[in-house]
Amino acid sequence: MPHGLTLEEILAELENHQESDDEDDDMELAIIPPDADVITDEEDIGGNVLNNESGAESGMLSTKKYECKWYKCQPTYTNTSEPGKSNEHYVAECLANKTVPHVFEDFFSEKLMDTIIEQSEIYACQHNKINFLITKEELKSFIVILLLSGYHKLPHENMYWKQAPDVGVSLVFNSMSRNRLWEMKRFIHLNDNSKLDRNDKMYKLRLYFEMLKKEFGKCGVFHSELSIDEMMVRYYGKHSAKIFLRGKPIKFGYKIWCLTSSNGFLHNFSPYCGMARLTTNRSL
Repeated sequence: MPHGLTLEEILAELENHQESDDEDDDMELAIIPPDADVITDEEDIGGNVLNNESGAESGMLSTKKYECKWYKCQPTYTNTSEPGKSNEHYVAECLANKTVPHVFEDFFSEKLMDTIIEQSEIYACQHNKINFLITKEELKSFIVILLLSGYHKLPHENMYWKQAPDVGVSLVFNSMSRNRLWEMKRFIHLNDNSKLDRNDKMYKLRLYFEMLKKEFGKCGVFHSELSIDEMMVRYYGKHSAKIFLRGKPIKFGYKIWCLTSSNGFLHNFSPYCGMARLTTNRSL
């Protein structure tokens, strides 16, 4: 058979061969792929032919326009938990045998405490307080006192160390002296001032925020009902990121965008620092 025949010419040759009387004459047929830059018969079709009704009448392929109908259905989620258990139940089982302090330490990790201690000692050295050192036990006591003062309020901070039975708190004055607490409040720091990024209004808290988000996100998103909304942190001092929201229970403070579940767990968050920061940093 000659070389370089088209498909129609090959079919014609086969028909002629079947009609011939010479049955011993074998025919060898080989289909060689075309070169990469050659348009084949299947590709040499106009794009409008498939949508042309006259093309359908002539035996060509045609397409019909179908309307897409959308149906509301429950989404499916994948998780890394054991078969037959939801991710939420898996996390609950992991934390079931732990006390409240142990759960707190799972999120406020050793690495986070080491970073706070390191940055605080650097900040103290920058202010000529070379002998300032913090241990992890002191840092834990410091955090406990701050949390306690949030719901056990007294008219003045000095009253926590008073010996009077109506104001003194033994948990406070037995764990840390008043002067030591004031010293730690003065030098506690979360990021290095020598590397200050003046374009980031939250630079002094940025390292702490990023590490804290990793700790909150290590359990994954284990709930299907999520919400992204704003929350306010009350603050009346001077800061460029402080905003005013009229008609809100907390009118002055920092606005933080939060990704939370219906059971109250915080999966992710991002402090609002203005439109310029919002367009360059989309962490949620």
